[in-house]
Amino acid sequence: MIRSGWAGPVGEPGRLGLASLERYETDGDREALTVALAQLEQAVAATPDHPERMRWWYGLGSGYECRAEEDDSVEDYDRALHWYALLLDEMAATDSHRSTVVLADAGVHWSRYWLVRYGVESPDAGPRDPAALVDGLVAAVDRYPPGNGDPLAAAFVGMIRGLSYQERYELRHDPADRDRATQLLATCLPDLPDDTPWLAMATFELATAYREGHARDGDPQLLELAIAGGVRAILLAREDQPTWLSAQEHQALCLTRRWRLAGDHRDLDRAIESCRVVLGRADDGWAAALGGELLRERGELVGDSTDVAEASRLLTRADPLLLADLRAPIRSSWGGTVRRGG
Repeated sequence: MIRSGWAGPVGEPGRLGLASLERYETDGDREALTVALAQLEQAVAATPDHPERMRWWYGLGSGYECRAEEDDSVEDYDRALHWYALLLDEMAATDSHRSTVVLADAGVHWSRYWLVRYGVESPDAGPRDPAALVDGLVAAVDRYPPGNGDPLAAAFVGMIRGLSYQERYELRHDPADRDRATQLLATCLPDLPDDTPWLAMATFELATAYREGHARDGDPQLLELAIAGGVRAILLAREDQPTWLSAQEHQALCLTRRWRLAGDHRDLDRAIESCRVVLGRADDGWAAALGGELLRERGELVGDSTDVAEASRLLTRADPLLLADLRAPIRSSWGGTVRRGG
């Protein structure tokens, strides 16, 4: 650790701090991160007008962001946002690095929101009023436009904005928020690489929006987009992520709907397999109801007693109230039921 009374050439703590931060990013050395933050804080305090100060601010923002992610710390997310905001307010609109900072700022706002709303209890999290949180999130991610200098940064910020509007729609049910979220996600997701953080969730949210759009107006193209989006969400998500299981449920719904519209037995088979995947991971009364009904239909169609027997077992596990819903399997209310988080 750097000593509080350490003295050296002007800017030396900043140079050492950036070097320590690079070592942390390369080796994952947590002690190097601790040293980096102390050195950079010292540099900023000692020489606030130094020509390298903006590099130090960015180092502090990214360092606190890393520590916040490791420790689930709202306080460190707030520290990161402080330095990113300082940097964005100082940078010229034409600065070639601005889009990188806007990307980082948007990502931190989303991660902080997710932690406070859905994550661990934290004494520094502040009030958890969902409406206030989501309004603050939308205002924050709309504050700094990413510009056109970096298409990937613009696409990532657009994805975060889309997710933010979707969160507000789910609370306030304003169709304008729903439409804005869908437009942003549909525009931005195709430009992002597969390893982009939050991409699986965003893809699932877009697929859900298409499914609900089909439920509202019966547009068959929206159902096709919903199915394609569900396939992609499953590919992008890890099997231990809630999004992966939610996307399997989504596919079961959409394929059931297409089976009943078009009568393609392949959709019936795929819908049953999706239900089986869900039931293999969770004792899900809705999946038991849907899977049981589909197996009963298939068993009766092809005369398969094995399907009929499996259907009987599943239907004994199903909630009778849920069984009544299966005549309208695509329901807008199911969006909240399917969604399981990150």
